[in-house]
Amino acid sequence: MLPLIKEHNGAVLQSSCQSGFTLIEVMVALLVVAVSLGALSYGLGHAVSQEQKLNQRVVGSWVAQNRLARLYLNKAVSSQVQSQSMLGQRWQTEIVQIGTPLPGVTQIEVRAKQIASDEPSKQPTPQRSINIRTIVSSSLVGGS
Repeated sequence: MLPLIKEHNGAVLQSSCQSGFTLIEVMVALLVVAVSLGALSYGLGHAVSQEQKLNQRVVGSWVAQNRLARLYLNKAVSSQVQSQSMLGQRWQTEIVQIGTPLPGVTQIEVRAKQIASDEPSKQPTPQRSINIRTIVSSSLVGGS
């Protein structure tokens, strides 16, 4: 932009009026944007990771509940390890009997753990097993 020339009481005055941003101002703005985008990227990555873990826990609890429902339907405990698939994920379940001090009452724990998939893109996130405990009559598990 050209400098403005004004005349005041016969004298010529020059005014250098600048518009725009200095290099420092632009660099500071870029730094703020870069830090903000970095924080946003970290936050989104963390949210996706938490969503995957929550998905595994929900599906794992469904698998364990299904195994427990089959136990009630069959009226017998099969403590062997079984594998099943749910929602494209492979799961391994195991039933453990835990004694109680009460006669005629047994505690059952169903453990479900996701196992490796054949597809590399569907490998499970490392996690502990999902455990569901319930109290049942000893007659259900073959006790007296």
